[in-house]
Amino acid sequence: MNGLMRFAVAFDGPSRLTKLMRLCAGIWRMSGWNVMNLNNTMNCIKKISLLVFCCLALVSYDSLLAAPGAVVPWTTYEAEDMNTSGYVSGPQYYPGFLGTECSGRRFVQLYDTNQFVEFTANQSADALVIRYGVPDTVDGLGADYTLNLYTNGVFAQTLTLTSKYSWLYGNYPFNNNPNSGSSRNLFDEVRLKIPLVPGELVRLQKDAPNTAAYYNIDLMDLEIVPGPLNQPVNSLSVLSYGADATGIGDATTALKNCISAASSQGKSVWVPAGIYKITSAINLPSNITIQGAGMWHSTFFGDPALYSNSSRRVALVYQRNFLYSQPTFNLFLS
Repeated sequence: MNGLMRFAVAFDGPSRLTKLMRLCAGIWRMSGWNVMNLNNTMNCIKKISLLVFCCLALVSYDSLLAAPGAVVPWTTYEAEDMNTSGYVSGPQYYPGFLGTECSGRRFVQLYDTNQFVEFTANQSADALVIRYGVPDTVDGLGADYTLNLYTNGVFAQTLTLTSKYSWLYGNYPFNNNPNSGSSRNLFDEVRLKIPLVPGELVRLQKDAPNTAAYYNIDLMDLEIVPGPLNQPVNSLSVLSYGADATGIGDATTALKNCISAASSQGKSVWVPAGIYKITSAINLPSNITIQGAGMWHSTFFGDPALYSNSSRRVALVYQRNFLYSQPTFNLFLS
């Protein structure tokens, strides 16, 4: 949805609406408008245009500048707008370019030791999400890297970043072979819980132990994480079907069995707080609901050792049931 589609009229209270009504009445009287004098078509068009113009003049200025997109519980800080000693790249618009996959078509690259990117928090938060990109390996399997985080100039912690879940190549369904060319999926995200207050300075810095050739930073999000949700009524828990919520054991079969049972019983699937390893595509029947405890609490992740095989990645695939040539695939994820 773009800004034009989000146009909305806001009168900013009864007084503004009253002014609009009085203005309309005034224009009506001044023009001598009544049922008997609407014969002059051009004159009517001019009067209508004047009336519309005056109405729009009273539309709230904020409404005209309404931002596109959904209302979300986090605040985004674009790297290109931050204070940085790195290189600001973009905008870029062509497939395969790093900037093309960035939220603002631009990003900051840290490639020399001691280069940084930093911003000042404008609100309280207890969680930070960083969208980043780091180099792939020549065999396409990716590697783990580190990057240091500072708050108010003091070292806070070392972040673990990876390229094992990014960098796909070639044509659809894509692969992990760099020789296939046409790279895509160039960014990943890392998130952490960290208390922050307004005015606190948050910095990412490439120090000597951070050995990636470069770190591409797209954005950072701040938010306050809500508590985990409770299991809804009329639902089946994946734990009842043997799912491991620690991320050690493979939860794929348990999730599939739970979905099958929920579908046959007319119930929903409940994924409690935890980390679940998924190693193959999950086929989802129509009219199924899968609910977790919240995006900070219920997490599906893949096995990096199997990621080179596209059929072994985390993928939710809905099944289409056709009846009288009409597809039905009511799928709900929350």
